[in-house]
Order: sequence, then structure tokens, then C-alpha cells
Amino acid sequence: MRCQRFLKGEDCLAFAWTGLVPARAAQKNGTAVSLPEPDPRRDGSGVSLPKTVWVMAGPV
Repeated sequence: MRCQRFLKGEDCLAFAWTGLVPARAAQKNGTAVSLPEPDPRRDGSGVSLPKTVWVMAGPV
């Protein structure tokens, strides 16, 4: 189980993933989005992504 901790000024979570790693992500046009390394902390604040993610999938 993991929790998302909001930082000051944050008030919503737009997208979350729960599944097997490595996860893969893509933009609306199908272009791959690089994801940060998994954070082992159970209540981390996470990392903002540089591009919008439209879809995620686990390993094939």
C-alpha cells in the first residue's frame, strides 16, 4: 500500500498507477513518456512529469 503526500499548494492527484513494474507510459499521440524510478518511500510526495500521460501499461 502506498499513499500520496501533497506538497504545499497541491490539492489534487491527476493520475495514479498501480501494477507491475516496469510501467510504461505514452502521450495521446502514442509518443513514449519517460517515467521516474520507483520511490521506495511509502508516503512520498512523488515527482512531476515533464509531459502529459494519457495511458500506462505494465510489462508485456
